Amino acid sequence: MGPPRCYLGPLHCVLHVGGVIFPPSFSPPFSPQFPPRQISESIHTDSCRNSGVTLQVAAVDRAMFTVGRIITFGMTGMAIVVVPIYQAETSPEMLRGTFASTIQLMIILGQVVATCVTYGTKNIDSDPGWRIPTGLQLIIPAIILALLPLVPESPRWLLRRGRREEATKNLRKLRPGDGDDEIQLEIEALIYINNNEEKGTWSEVFNRTNRVSCCLRVKYGRRAPR
Repeated sequence: MGPPRCYLGPLHCVLHVGGVIFPPSFSPPFSPQFPPRQISESIHTDSCRNSGVTLQVAAVDRAMFTVGRIITFGMTGMAIVVVPIYQAETSPEMLRGTFASTIQLMIILGQVVATCVTYGTKNIDSDPGWRIPTGLQLIIPAIILALLPLVPESPRWLLRRGRREEATKNLRKLRPGDGDDEIQLEIEALIYINNNEEKGTWSEVFNRTNRVSCCLRVKYGRRAPR
């Protein structure tokens, strides 16, 4: 017997709590000691997401399932913030837009796979009918978690922390076809960008010029997969 109808609506809505709380809480300026764009953050995010899925699969009551759902969606929101930034910082200039947009393709493919799985289990009346599609969420994150330590850190992120030698080494991994002159030229360009970028203020978000576009982006902006 499925859950009561009165529970389905809140179950769908409450997952957005994780998406609202987690990404800002672990990003500057709210948490400057936990810097973004680090591979370690991606590992942390992936591990927490797997914990949320595990809670859902092992759920013995609605509260346990709901908490796992909030954690999972929150970590998904963090991934949607971190991944495009990392892709933009590490990809070649001519391919930057293409690489940064691949996350949307992955979201759509994930939705297609989820639809097929739930369609295949819709006639299972027992617990496996919902535990199977929920548990399958662990497969891809587990593969990503295993491979993340092999991914080089963003050179720009490293340069912001004064680690030029390591940034140069990682950029060589990311640009195997470039010579030393091209590598050094890109390093100098990244240093210049880091030293000359300006940080906006919160008041700029809500001033007369930006308030309308800000509200529209909040309402119609990118939505994470459920």
